[in-house]
Amino acid sequence: MPKISRQSIDIVKDIIVIEQTDNYKFSGKTGVGMLTETDYIMWLVGYIEKDNKPYFYAMNFKTNDFNKTSQARYEITKDILRELKLMD
Repeated sequence: MPKISRQSIDIVKDIIVIEQTDNYKFSGKTGVGMLTETDYIMWLVGYIEKDNKPYFYAMNFKTNDFNKTSQARYEITKDILRELKLMD
């Protein structure tokens, strides 16, 4: 198995930061796939760092309206992380 350099890991970690405050760093990657001609599956996977600890998450949902719901994956995830007291 090829070894991945620390520099490469750090570059990717910097690229996927979605939001950062003094209290946390929220990172992730979105994706979408077509299930049928009208249905999509959308996801957001990543982690949040709080108090120097990583907390990993993965969420997905099905939709038939890509444009109206593409931002929902961020808001749903952030709402859950707020409920878990990992995000302000």
